Amino acid sequence: MNLLMQLRKVCDHPYMFAEADANPTETDETIVTNSSKMMVLDRLLAQLKAEGRRVLVYSQFTSMLDIIQDYCEFCEMFINAEHG
Repeated sequence: MNLLMQLRKVCDHPYMFAEADANPTETDETIVTNSSKMMVLDRLLAQLKAEGRRVLVYSQFTSMLDIIQDYCEFCEMFINAEHG
C-alpha cells in the first residue's frame, strides 16, 4: 500500500494494523484509549444516548467499522455487567 493510505489508517485507529493490537481476541478499554477519535466518539455516544438520540456512523474503511462494532459490543457487556 502507499504511504498516504497508511497515514489515513493510522489517523483512524492504530488497530487497523493487525500487529498493533496486542490481544486481538479480547476487547477492553484500550480500544478507546489508543485512539483520540475513539475517545471523542465515546464521549459523544454517551451524551447522545443519554438524550435518547440515535446515531448513524459512516466510514470508508470496513475495518474501522469492525473496530466500532467491537467497541459497541464492549460497551454493551460493560453496561450489562453493571446492571446485573
